Amino acid sequence: YHAWEVASTCTNLPHFPHALELLLHQVLEEEATSKEPLPDSLLPRVLDFIREFPVHHLQTVVQCARKTELPLWRFLFSVAGSPSVLFTQALTANQLDTAASYLIILQNLESASVSRTHATRLLDATLEAGNWYLCKDLIRFLGAIDPTDLDSPKPSCSVSSSGATTGGTAAGAGATATATTAAVGAAGAGGSSTKVGFSHATQPVSPTCVDEDLSVIKQPAQVLLLNIYSDMLVALTADCHITVYHLSLPSDARGAAGDSSPVSVNRVQEVDISGLAVHPACVVSIALTSLRTESPKLPHQT
Repeated sequence: YHAWEVASTCTNLPHFPHALELLLHQVLEEEATSKEPLPDSLLPRVLDFIREFPVHHLQTVVQCARKTELPLWRFLFSVAGSPSVLFTQALTANQLDTAASYLIILQNLESASVSRTHATRLLDATLEAGNWYLCKDLIRFLGAIDPTDLDSPKPSCSVSSSGATTGGTAAGAGATATATTAAVGAAGAGGSSTKVGFSHATQPVSPTCVDEDLSVIKQPAQVLLLNIYSDMLVALTADCHITVYHLSLPSDARGAAGDSSPVSVNRVQEVDISGLAVHPACVVSIALTSLRTESPKLPHQT
């Protein structure tokens, strides 16, 4: 009661929603990754505490999920409630942007047909409200759903009773590493394409390219988009982060014809775009380019 009494005096502060999100995220990470059984879990009580602030409840849960690793989502929503129910609550409360954020959760935990049904409901409400920017994003979202994925079951992403992730972690990390590795190996051949179902259709690696030629990058979330510019690799992941990597060969291997030295991959920068996009699936492409400034020519003075 005392915690609620103190928190209720801070609801008008601009960073109050972020404080709730940090509270939920910290407890979720500690309990979902715990290797020991938890006799007295804090997560249900933290969620009950957040529900005492209805204006922030739905947004806090989905924002926390979007910044958390995918294998922990089922653990979170087993306590927070079904994503479909939370989506419907946000839609009923006319929290359209929050409802749109739940689409990325539904797309990973439910079939593509369920995601399409909910996205269509949200699009109808968005059109009625005249939110044209969100309408545009939802149309892109619906148009990017592959018809072949509509009846495809989602891969299991189970969480053990102690809270530690099991097969889902390895599967998710393996898929992510494979997508990124293929992109590095095929850098000379071109880019890659993805679909909203988060299955990654990268170009095949050349048969002459052996395992030793590839570098594996473990991303914290599924890779949605990849692109190559010169010696730079840019990746968009499902946690709404864009990461830029620098690709390089060892100094003693540069310029050597037919050399098969492994590519070195170094992280350059990571940017959180959660405030710029409704959800990562609405981002249709990412690219790098070079900028050059030229000094204006001043008139000759005598």
